[in-house]
This record gives sequence, C-alpha cells and structure tokens, in this order.
Amino acid sequence: MFEASIVAEMGRFRRYLGVAFFCGRVPLPIADADGAAKMHNSEIRRKFERTSIAVVMIRLARVGATKKPYYRVVVIEKDRARNGRSIEVVGTYNPRTNPATVALEHERIQYWVSKGAQLSDRVAKLVAKFPAAEPVAA
Repeated sequence: MFEASIVAEMGRFRRYLGVAFFCGRVPLPIADADGAAKMHNSEIRRKFERTSIAVVMIRLARVGATKKPYYRVVVIEKDRARNGRSIEVVGTYNPRTNPATVALEHERIQYWVSKGAQLSDRVAKLVAKFPAAEPVAA
C-alpha cells in the first residue's frame, strides 16, 4: 500500500526529482493509513530508479555561440533537456560550412539503435545523407 503511494508521488514530482523532491522541499508522507514506516528519500530514489525505464534518443545538442550554430550528435534520455547530461557523444554537425560538415561514429550509432535508441528526425536525415564509408579493399 505504501509503495503505491510512493509511485503516485514520484509520478507527480518526476520533473522535480533533482531539485525539489529530494532536497526536502516537498513533504513526504510520514506513514500510510496502515501505519507503515516512513522511507528515507534515498530509499525512495533507489526504488524509483529500479522501476523506471528510460527511453534513449540520438539527437542534436546545440553547443555553438549566439548566431553561430554548431551541434553535437548525442545519445541522451528522451526526457532530459536539449543540452542536458548525455550518455555519449557520437558525432558533430556544423551547418555553417559549405557544404555542411558532418562527422558521425556510425558503429556507435548502430550499437545504440540495436539497444533500442530512437533517432530524431534530423539525425535520421543526417545518417541517411552521410552513410558510413565502405572499407577499401587493398
């Protein structure tokens, strides 16, 4: 019964996990109706992390200066911010050069796609437009 209330609380405060929920600003239920013992915030976090499933995306993260776009192709959880903490950087894209400069690690992209990662629309177009170079037979 107490676990169900924790999951409900976690669902409501999912966006505030690192900021408000675990900093003690949002009050935790002391006990449920049956009088179950209170759990510590770190115990709740561990329980939630074990039950949550992260959707992984391969998308662009902007790192250029103002009016000078430059992008990294990153593997990142879907619900993170555009320039949030990424799992891995698998390429770069510079649209300012003529023609645009694209450097992709195709083997790492294929690895992450095989693990279930989804490509964003723009990254899918980049991968299709700039395929991996075929090994040259000597």
